[in-house]
Amino acid sequence: MKKLLCTILSLTLLLTGCTIGNGNIRIGAAGIGGMYYTFANTLAGLCTKEDTGFELEVKKTAGSAANLRLLSSNYIELGIAQADLIDAAYQGTGVFTGKKCQNFKAVASLYPEACQIVVRKDSDIETIDDLQGKKVSVGEEESGSELNARQILEMSGLPEDLIKTKHLDYTDAADKLAAGKIDAFFFTAGAQTTVVEELAKHCDIRLLNLDDKLCGKLTTAYPFYSDYTIPAGTYTGQEEDIQTVCVQSVLVASDALDNATVLTNPPYGERLGDASEAARLARTLGQVWQAHPAQGLYAITADAEFEQHFGKKAARRRKIYNGMIPCQLYMYFEQPKRERK
Repeated sequence: MKKLLCTILSLTLLLTGCTIGNGNIRIGAAGIGGMYYTFANTLAGLCTKEDTGFELEVKKTAGSAANLRLLSSNYIELGIAQADLIDAAYQGTGVFTGKKCQNFKAVASLYPEACQIVVRKDSDIETIDDLQGKKVSVGEEESGSELNARQILEMSGLPEDLIKTKHLDYTDAADKLAAGKIDAFFFTAGAQTTVVEELAKHCDIRLLNLDDKLCGKLTTAYPFYSDYTIPAGTYTGQEEDIQTVCVQSVLVASDALDNATVLTNPPYGERLGDASEAARLARTLGQVWQAHPAQGLYAITADAEFEQHFGKKAARRRKIYNGMIPCQLYMYFEQPKRERK
């Protein structure tokens, strides 16, 4: 995590050469207790510690979709969002149907976000089908968690109208599960997630497995999903591995940060354990780059087919090492467009 944060900090330093007059950059996180909020606050603390000359102001938001809309309205300059929602924003599909959001850039890949379903340990809920008739939080409206919950329910064959759905943020959902006011809650976040770990310390909980058939349906129907395992011991009292799916989280920047230079060390097969996810992420970065080219993009990766996935041959390449891993530094340059007379 420290290495990742240092890479992101370097990126943020490059972005500060842009038009931010008061020395502050606003970053959209999600609700308190989630990984976005934790990550953004940790990064903000690192910026202060390293005396970067600017401050990151963390803004609580409803999550990925909200962050993308807030970027488009220039309320924030940086945000964290799921790769599937970034694609939906660019294509104008899903929750962005008829309302494309395209005035931002993907500047760094972060970490996989696991789709997680939490129930009390003494609950009779063992599978997705057992959610029928239960009170279930699917996340805040238009959040990444809600999108993933609806897709999981759809692929499982359980109509949503057979569930008593609630729209709660992480903290409210955890509190209401502990109090017995809801039976389960969905959320998509990096594991371990703080609010769930705190819940597990004073309330016995379980995570539901997604079976092979359901995971296969999800990864086939939705290209941004990958198989994922939450190792035993990730949460207090978790005795077994949990099988689920995940999506990639991405740091995005507003086009208001003119002439930005992008530095990224996207995860590849060695870190993901699944080379196909690295390829999908590279394609997403390439699509965003081509739609909104920055002043320059520098990608460090061990993916030998990065250029093919990215969709463009690098202007220059250089062999480097990331620790003991042989990598390539792919360099892309964009010349400012000349004004027509």
